[in-house]
Amino acid sequence: MPQTTNPIPKKVLTAACLLFFLIGGCASVISPEAVRRAEPAVPFEELLRDPEAYRGRAVILAGVILESLNTREGTLLTVLQKPGPYGGRPENTDETGGRFLLLHPEYLDVAVYAPGRELTAAGEVLGRSLKALGEIEYAYPLVRAGEIHLWGPRPRTAIGFELSTHPFHDSPFWWGY
Repeated sequence: MPQTTNPIPKKVLTAACLLFFLIGGCASVISPEAVRRAEPAVPFEELLRDPEAYRGRAVILAGVILESLNTREGTLLTVLQKPGPYGGRPENTDETGGRFLLLHPEYLDVAVYAPGRELTAAGEVLGRSLKALGEIEYAYPLVRAGEIHLWGPRPRTAIGFELSTHPFHDSPFWWGY
């Protein structure tokens, strides 16, 4: 009886599976088209410094919602920028580059787009918007949202520690879900 051999070596198969999981764990939640429009990435510090210089430019930003308000122009979200992988979930950190305004042209339920929710968004820079922040006027970059991805709660273990430092924490293949 002839012996059959596997045409794909185990090492190659293992490497391909590992690559599949790495790509799945790092995938952007923003559409490939929006990512192409936003290339090259604009550093948030530069956008905050001079939003007018980036008027009309496509950007991808991430952060935590501080305030949601429905207006005649749409839903205005005040967002605290957070660092993170480009097009991915914002990091759970106290680091921030500042704040920005995200204007979605349609009605969004402010109970869903509530303070504390994390988001990643793609949109077009409209310029600068001055708005009161306590007793000062703050110059916010204003972005018209094209796409918004709201993130769910971060997974936790039974003892309450976050799993966000694991590279697959947002993957449905991660055992913590």
